[in-house]
Amino acid sequence: MKLEKELDIRNFIESLAHVDNYKTIRKSAGILMKKMENAISLNVHLDEQLVDNINRCHQRLISERNLRNEMLEISEEISSASKESIGKLQNLIEDAQSRTVEDEYMQSALTLMNKMEGNLEARTVLMELQEYPAREFPEEEVVDPKKPGKKDGKDTKKKKKKKEPQLNYPEWGVELEDVVKKYNNLKALVKNAQDLRLDEKFLNDTKERFVYFDREIKYRKDMEAEALAEAEARALAKKKKAKK
Repeated sequence: MKLEKELDIRNFIESLAHVDNYKTIRKSAGILMKKMENAISLNVHLDEQLVDNINRCHQRLISERNLRNEMLEISEEISSASKESIGKLQNLIEDAQSRTVEDEYMQSALTLMNKMEGNLEARTVLMELQEYPAREFPEEEVVDPKKPGKKDGKDTKKKKKKKEPQLNYPEWGVELEDVVKKYNNLKALVKNAQDLRLDEKFLNDTKERFVYFDREIKYRKDMEAEALAEAEARALAKKKKAKK
């Protein structure tokens, strides 16, 4: 009887190496444990290694079932991904990995989590760009190509520029380099709009922000270049004055 019971359990474990329908997993896991309990109730002393295999198979099945069930529930909710939902899926992935769940489901879960993280990141970056302080850009002077010495029919006498009020930049927007990185990051995320489930409203909002930041980044680059040129001019004038 011992060999018969052990062979039956081993064959059942082998049949559970791959389960197509995750909805049957919990039932199969329950049947496996009942087979062991039945053998024990008949005073069959099961091999210790087999008992270990039974427990590990049961844990793997439950872990796989939980992971696949969660994936099904949230696969249509990528557009509303949150830190909490991503964290829950990550915990299930880590548990499944420790239980040696099939790689097929591990890869699917990781792909889903990456999409959720991308969607959340895209929404977070857009929100940050929308909260960036608005600048009133100076009007661009139009040069008359027929009269290079004049602008809009007026002499191009150099006027002293009004000092622009300092904007209250967010911490991430103090350095222009960081602004450019965030801008480029959103550009890259938008390229995967379909996979990340970024809807039409989101894409329209990003277009508006891209138009603004194209101008903002150029403006800040020009201001930095101008400030550098002025600093160099002052340094040169100071050096010349020292030689007199």
